Formats: sequence, structure tokens, C-alpha cells
Amino acid sequence: MSNGLSGVLAKIGYNDTGKLVMWAYAASRVLDYVLENEVIDREHIAVAGHSRLGKTALVAGAFDERFTCAYSNDSGCSGAAITRGKRGEQISFITKTFPFWFCKKYREYAGRHEAM
Repeated sequence: MSNGLSGVLAKIGYNDTGKLVMWAYAASRVLDYVLENEVIDREHIAVAGHSRLGKTALVAGAFDERFTCAYSNDSGCSGAAITRGKRGEQISFITKTFPFWFCKKYREYAGRHEAM
């Protein structure tokens, strides 16, 4: 895919990212705008989410150090529970149900959780 945000990310070197990275990138762009306001306390900025946006918050916090706190209310299937030993949180399930959330490489770990 080369249009929309996929195209923008491809131009800066992020190929085959999946939607979670795209949404995290968008959160950083929102933060760019928020930081234009001088009353914002730059030392205490959090990004938060639930379910797919919980995973997105964790990705945004990992890639953008300006978020001093990344909080996932519940990162849901294939999130912080890390998929191991959990029913309904297997990589094979989430990548079949929502294949566009993750990069294609993640699918290679379906049924091979220990290899991660």
C-alpha cells in the first residue's frame, strides 16, 4: 500500500509497518501539535489506550521519548499478555482476524511463541 499514511511512512523508511505503527506515528504527530501550546507540561505527557489503542499506546511510548508515560488500560489480544499460555490471545488468531494491525513478519511467530 502506498497511499495515505502508508505512503508517508514508506517515504521515511517505515515499510510494511501495520496499522499499530501507523496509529502510533499519528499519536506522535498529534503530540507535535499539542506541544505548540506553551502551557503544556512537557515533563508529564502520557499516551493511553484500550485494546488495539492500548497496543498503539505502548508502541507510541516505545518510539517517542516525549511521552513520559505510556499506559495501556488493556492491550488485549496479542498485547501485554504476550500471547503465551493464554486462550484467545494466540498470534495465529489475531493475525487472521486483524492482519493489518501488525507487520507481516509477526505472522511467522504463529504457533512458535517461544521463538519471539
